[in-house]
Amino acid sequence: MRNFQKAALAGATAVALTFGTTAVAIAEESAGSTNQETTASSQPAGEKESLSSKIGRELEKNKPADGENIFGSSKDFSNEPAWAKILYGTTITAGVAAFIGLIVGPLYNFVVHGPIKF
Repeated sequence: MRNFQKAALAGATAVALTFGTTAVAIAEESAGSTNQETTASSQPAGEKESLSSKIGRELEKNKPADGENIFGSSKDFSNEPAWAKILYGTTITAGVAAFIGLIVGPLYNFVVHGPIKF
């Protein structure tokens, strides 16, 4: 019973931290979105471009993506920005890794340690 209580407390803490920080991130993004656009475009002439700015420029950070072209039944990546293509690939990779972990991990545990004994 004590282990169940610890697990429930850990789960509740994780959920609270996840949703608590999500609300803060959404609030900061909506409040500062107009100021960021104006300051990012005005760079002094003699100043070097930072690495993050170079990466953003290469990934077409200001170009919007169309979700129907990316996630729709007929996929068309020709007009989509590079950042959307990378995120789509990362989503597919993470999904495959999660599926493998869901199947292979317990299967390996069963083969090595045998069935669970209560």
